[in-house]
Amino acid sequence: MATIVGATLISHALKRRFFNGECTNALGAKQFAKIRKDNVLIKQEKHQGTIHETMVRYQRFRRLAHQFTEEKFKSHSIQLRDINYSDAVAADEWRREWADPQKTPNWEWTRLYNEYHTNAGAKRFDVALLTNGALYALCYGVPTSTKLTLKIHGIARNPTANPLEGHTLEIILFCATVYARILKCKEIWLCQPMNEALVRTYQKHGYTPCKDHTGVVTHLTLQVNYE
Repeated sequence: MATIVGATLISHALKRRFFNGECTNALGAKQFAKIRKDNVLIKQEKHQGTIHETMVRYQRFRRLAHQFTEEKFKSHSIQLRDINYSDAVAADEWRREWADPQKTPNWEWTRLYNEYHTNAGAKRFDVALLTNGALYALCYGVPTSTKLTLKIHGIARNPTANPLEGHTLEIILFCATVYARILKCKEIWLCQPMNEALVRTYQKHGYTPCKDHTGVVTHLTLQVNYE
């Protein structure tokens, strides 16, 4: 398995390609140069520009994260894009198909869609994972106002037969890490894990559990390593 930033998903060679702009196919050096330029502009124009411009900028950042992940996992023939309302409706149907209630998401994807697809959600992390045109996973997250932390609030997969079995979470977390690095976040948080089994799974990917005073895991953290 390749290695993650601070954990186990991104290889050192791939990290060099990403941050040095040495990439192939859809990930050209000019595109990476544009992203770097936009990152500088974001800092210089904190209170300038319209919300539309902000939305377009961050949509471009998400698309870069999607493309880079597609390139990394091209042997799986995956397609990544922003979540649409039909995806959210389909994911709500998945909740009825889980035989194990511990694996059933306790949120509604249509509600998350309506919350994230607003002006306040312009900077969101947003990915729908497909293969051969079929939807297999969704994820929503949002950076803090300072962009120091990317908080992931929802991850779910299709409970039916999955050709990406064993790789779905790996792909989603890889994409989240790329987006966090584009924004120069210091940490990624996986918020409110549904059960202890998921906590253990996230720990295998390098995340550290954080508990409240009662001993309940409220979130897991990953330090984003830029070395």
